Amino acid sequence: MASTDSGSSVSAPHRSGDLFHAGLAVALLLGVWSVGGLEVTTGKVSLIEAVNGSTVLLPCNYHSCIGIKNLFFKWTFRNNGSEQALCEGNIPAEKIEPTYSISHDRVTFVGSSTTSNISILLWNITFEDEGQYICFARNPKEKNRNHSAVLTLRVVDQSTQQIITLLFMSTLLLCFYICARQLNDLVITSCTSPVHCYHVFLNHSISPFVSSFSERGGQYFDSHYRLCAGWSHRLSCYHHGYKSLGGSLPAEG
Repeated sequence: MASTDSGSSVSAPHRSGDLFHAGLAVALLLGVWSVGGLEVTTGKVSLIEAVNGSTVLLPCNYHSCIGIKNLFFKWTFRNNGSEQALCEGNIPAEKIEPTYSISHDRVTFVGSSTTSNISILLWNITFEDEGQYICFARNPKEKNRNHSAVLTLRVVDQSTQQIITLLFMSTLLLCFYICARQLNDLVITSCTSPVHCYHVFLNHSISPFVSSFSERGGQYFDSHYRLCAGWSHRLSCYHHGYKSLGGSLPAEG
């Protein structure tokens, strides 16, 4: 009886150790599996806006750390709850070009297995083409692991696109103007003496902000005769003749 008790007490830690190692092995396998899993992506942009009547590229790429074998892929279009098949195909192995079939008369497959690319082109788009485009792939080499990515297409007419472009350019110019005025304020505030202002003008003589400097200060800059630096009450305007911008530095007046 004593030997039996002793045997059971010795075997218990062994069983616990076996369970621990088994659990650790499973965790490691799951970690490796998650790292090497198939991934499908449509790039950094999930929304594409295109003009009615144009041709748009619907990008899609796949990636697997352990490689592919008989990779199945397909494109579908989803709108108002219904799905329409666009294209599907199979890639036998790495670097072998896919076989595919097209289910839409305005779709062209432009992918290649050499770049892990399964993208398509959609020609002569219409407003009815607005919706979600799903790129799906399944890899039997990973026990049929699958993944998909969604790309949303928005169709606009040409006049709308022109308005959007005009608004963008106007916003850009407004930001440029605000930055210019802030730079003016910075330069004017930092100008502490006529000689200093002279240097400021020389340093910015090729800048598009020079005219704004002059207008803001209420004075003017004549590159051949004089520099008026009266931007504030503490700065006096001085007049000295000099032949060019490269002439000698005028003395303070």
